[in-house]
Amino acid sequence: MVLGIANDQSIAFGCAQAMRDEGAALAPTYFNAKAEPHVRPLAEQLDADIFMPLAVEQPGQLEAVFA
Repeated sequence: MVLGIANDQSIAFGCAQAMRDEGAALAPTYFNAKAEPHVRPLAEQLDADIFMPLAVEQPGQLEAVFA
């Protein structure tokens, strides 16, 4: 799971690329509907199998990602 991808210049995106290059399966998340259209193309670029919303203060979202 990769949290905090905001754009292609974010540290989280660079970390996700490095993990993918080493063979990791990635599950990037996005904070809210406003962030989704910016993060979705990056998740697609990473060949992510899972791409879901995750705001940890929202009840049930963390559990939904792990389910």
